[in-house]
Amino acid sequence: MDNEKAYLEHLLSSKASPERAKANREITNSYFWGIFKSNRCTKVLDAGCGVGHFMLAAPRGISIIGIDSNKYVVEHCQKLGLNVSKASVEKTGLEEGTFDGVFCSHVLEHLEKPDEAMKEFRKFLVPGGLLVIRVPSPRFFHTDPTHITKFDLASLRELAGKTGFKNIRAYVYHYPFPFTNWQGQPYGALNAARALPGIREAFDYAVGLKGYPANELVLTAER
Repeated sequence: MDNEKAYLEHLLSSKASPERAKANREITNSYFWGIFKSNRCTKVLDAGCGVGHFMLAAPRGISIIGIDSNKYVVEHCQKLGLNVSKASVEKTGLEEGTFDGVFCSHVLEHLEKPDEAMKEFRKFLVPGGLLVIRVPSPRFFHTDPTHITKFDLASLRELAGKTGFKNIRAYVYHYPFPFTNWQGQPYGALNAARALPGIREAFDYAVGLKGYPANELVLTAER
């Protein structure tokens, strides 16, 4: 099996139970789509879309297009009926000013020059368009041998600033903790409440006091 096909198999597998993996996706997809909805985005690019989990969860009224550099991943998404094409995040070939939202989840840490991708994102965002980035926290950086570039909150902000973005905000995200440990519907309501202004910061602060490490870092910025 070649590396690209092995990567597809990796994305389709999970160390967690199917139920918990599904809950993870539901919580995180709801959380990040909520950010785009609150900014009234109507056309979003998923840059490095993987097997399409985020795209499949797109709310009504939002057009979603994906790109990925892995041909097997692209074929998988296309079989699901998703609008996905093969392209790298550094050279997408997309028209300038095409999207009012860009989502890039766990991609930049795999790049030697993430600034090239950031410049590309800015190019095809409309003025005021929203960029949302997810990367692993420093503690979890070494869990994947293909990770190249390590970020902390300061370096994420610096990267966005030097590539021309404004209204930059970087923060820790504790992933779906603890709601995937719960059964049934309560986690959905709690996660929705968690995304409200002020609640997210208070939640992350409280979880940090408990000593739980942040799984990842999130950057939001505007063109």
